[in-house]
Amino acid sequence: MAHNTQEVADALGMRRGQIDVWISRGLFATKDQSKGKARRWDFGDVLRLQVVDKISSLEIPLAIAFHLSSAALSAAKKTGLFLVIQRRIPSADDVELVRDGLLSEIPYEFTAEAIAPEKIADVLRNRHVDASVVIELDSLVSRVKGALETVTTDEAE
Repeated sequence: MAHNTQEVADALGMRRGQIDVWISRGLFATKDQSKGKARRWDFGDVLRLQVVDKISSLEIPLAIAFHLSSAALSAAKKTGLFLVIQRRIPSADDVELVRDGLLSEIPYEFTAEAIAPEKIADVLRNRHVDASVVIELDSLVSRVKGALETVTTDEAE
């Protein structure tokens, strides 16, 4: 079932204006991009939007959150998996280059991958990581499905 933008905003507890800003910046597109036609969102679009909202709320740059969210769509097709996003610790060389003015800021690397729950502890112990975000995808998928059903039911009444 496809949903309109207001239904999606209501289901996810987001402001429609925020979604519209992300779309206008070219950061998010749905599969239906026909001019003059109302935008329709399929479940994958809505799930990706929810993941982006969760990632970006943790002060990870928005463009990176959008890029990483595609890993969530792939992982959500499997069960019992989490999405783990990590930022590497800057090296001593990075710090030296910033101090010498050759870099304006320390570069960070972001990655996203699906991890089985029993492997999460190993991933989080990695000493080359300074920040991680773990999103339990099964719960997220269930919550988004339930929220969309509630919005759709409310609209029908």
